[in-house]
Amino acid sequence: AVAEPISHFAAPPFRGVEPESKDAARSAMAITLYHFGLHTWTIFALPALCFGYFMYKRNLPPRVSSMFQPLLGARIHGPIGKLIDIVALVGTLTGVAVSIGL
Repeated sequence: AVAEPISHFAAPPFRGVEPESKDAARSAMAITLYHFGLHTWTIFALPALCFGYFMYKRNLPPRVSSMFQPLLGARIHGPIGKLIDIVALVGTLTGVAVSIGL
């Protein structure tokens, strides 16, 4: 979260903006707020709505595989559901590790 505005402050992507100036700071914050704006939060909100619906409306466990209940039915409690949960967990851990590593 801190690296992006600092990067744009040091090397502005717009022509005519001098690095490390007030204009560079304004444009760096504008770009960062755009990147972390409404469309980014939509990516977080959609799975959250799915979790909420399937946990509270359908009384399913708080797992990613629960979201596949309309497609898989009771098979979400078997090996297919476990595979979905494992893939989701590995994907989440990999994404966090890459973010920390960068």
